Amino acid sequence: MVLPSPAAAGEGLRVGVLPPFPADAGVLRSGAGDLREATIQDAWAATAGRVVPVRAGVPLRVRYPGWRNRGAGPDFRDAVLDEGNATLRGDVEVHRDARDWERHGHGGDARYANVVLHVVGDTPEEGAPGPARVVLFASLTGGDPPREASPFACRAGEGAIDPAEVARRLVSMGLARHRAASARIGARRAGSITPRGVPGVPDATRAGEADLDQISFEEIASALGYAGNEGPMRRCARALPLAAIRAMPATSGPSDPDDGAVDPAVRALLDVAGLGAPDGGTIQRRSSPATGNRLAGGAIRWALAGARPGNHPRRRLAQLVAIARSWPQGGMVAAVQAIMNETGGSPRRAGPRLRALVATGARLVGAARGGPAPSTSRAGDIVVNVLLPLARAVARRAGDDVGVARADAALVAHPPLATNAVIARVAERLGYAPRDVARTAAAQQGLIAIWDGPCRPLQCAGCPLAVKVPHDG
Repeated sequence: MVLPSPAAAGEGLRVGVLPPFPADAGVLRSGAGDLREATIQDAWAATAGRVVPVRAGVPLRVRYPGWRNRGAGPDFRDAVLDEGNATLRGDVEVHRDARDWERHGHGGDARYANVVLHVVGDTPEEGAPGPARVVLFASLTGGDPPREASPFACRAGEGAIDPAEVARRLVSMGLARHRAASARIGARRAGSITPRGVPGVPDATRAGEADLDQISFEEIASALGYAGNEGPMRRCARALPLAAIRAMPATSGPSDPDDGAVDPAVRALLDVAGLGAPDGGTIQRRSSPATGNRLAGGAIRWALAGARPGNHPRRRLAQLVAIARSWPQGGMVAAVQAIMNETGGSPRRAGPRLRALVATGARLVGAARGGPAPSTSRAGDIVVNVLLPLARAVARRAGDDVGVARADAALVAHPPLATNAVIARVAERLGYAPRDVARTAAAQQGLIAIWDGPCRPLQCAGCPLAVKVPHDG
């Protein structure tokens, strides 16, 4: 039995206070005092297998405390808690003082609708504002020792899948994700139309090379998106197309969006995005001087919480202009195909050659300062998520089985990209370090595919890694 979240059921939140921990885990004392919220978070992260007393309810045994959320929203996501014979799944919010729930406005914030437990370091007297179910930490004594408690059928340990087999399955799932991305690009080409009526851009015909270049441009924009900004980036690339950017004169001034954004294409794209002001914010419905069109679909909200300056959409949009400025003269498709043909006998050489197509674009933005070129890791993301699927889609459409095989082989041979939060999270659930089971970009793509499929909702019965086989030897 799986219980619904209190928000969904119209119930009050369960508010628990952590039981005592060993000294090396960071013991919490009664009263918030100078207690830091990070200390409570660290303690909660170590509660797997423990029982948490809950006021006005039965104690909860923690099977999985949830993954720590570094962005906006609850502190821990997707926790698994046993409440008697029932299983509770949802998010966990941590505060020094229980009243901070109302002080921070969580009650009316939809991001907190799936919170099933409120963990606090201290709480006011009974009857004070805040969640109804409260336990004073000072009232807790003892606490049973942690037990082996993992909701993950893939977890490393006795009887778990051998790491070599895990890696093999991950590569297989990564290739499946690669094929799906290729099919998506192919499907978009089959029904695509480059925007018409754009000043300086001739009307394009259906399914031509201009269409495929524009599709590639939009896919690259999405790959440059960060922390939920993939969709907004794609919409901006659609509103101010590749051809329109390339038709604008480049300047020799700075193209850094935080240093004046002299390049007219950067200014135009920021205006389309509604990010002309340095502090960014919500895109308003506005007319773009470059396109004469409104953004389709209404207002867009950029995800800015927790984004480092280098990942801010203003900088990502400037990088997109840098890539557009250095777009291969014969088109991206021809450039990618040439590289795949030249490196066909050595798949490992394809990745670095393809990265150069997007990583050196800033040189053409301005002689004085250059531009904000994508990092090596982000350029690798574009190769894995856009250029290799593009190569496969073009080869498949042409009936070129050799070309299809080369694109697949290049993915398998591509070295691992930078480890992101999703890759690290799934590897943690497996019980391995990411480098132990994801030594190629294809295996990393497999970890992402698992997360997008059964892993995040903890539907372990449907996970390809949940079937245990004996270790070798």
